[in-house]
Amino acid sequence: MSYQFNLTDDDKKTIVFALSTSKNFNFELSLQQEVINNEYRLAVINKLSNNQTNFTANEIRIISASIEICKLVASKDINANKKLQKECSKHYFTLNKLAPQFSQILPAHYFD
Repeated sequence: MSYQFNLTDDDKKTIVFALSTSKNFNFELSLQQEVINNEYRLAVINKLSNNQTNFTANEIRIISASIEICKLVASKDINANKKLQKECSKHYFTLNKLAPQFSQILPAHYFD
């Protein structure tokens, strides 16, 4: 199943930023999961670069997690360098706007 989103150019840039940022935090429980998540990150970036805004549940999962990570960095709830905190803060409004759009689609067990 695929879900369609209406995204602005700023939304797309923010998602790509979040995806690129989140890969540096290694929250995955295994190397296999890290590889899978990186594949989804690349798939989303590829879709967005081709102006496609339809995503699978797993792509939405990685978008949502990446957005949440960037929000936590911006609010200083995750340790990160000042430069990254500043970059995440620049996107904070859009991150907050996008977060509910993506998280509401995911089943509750994704956040356990």
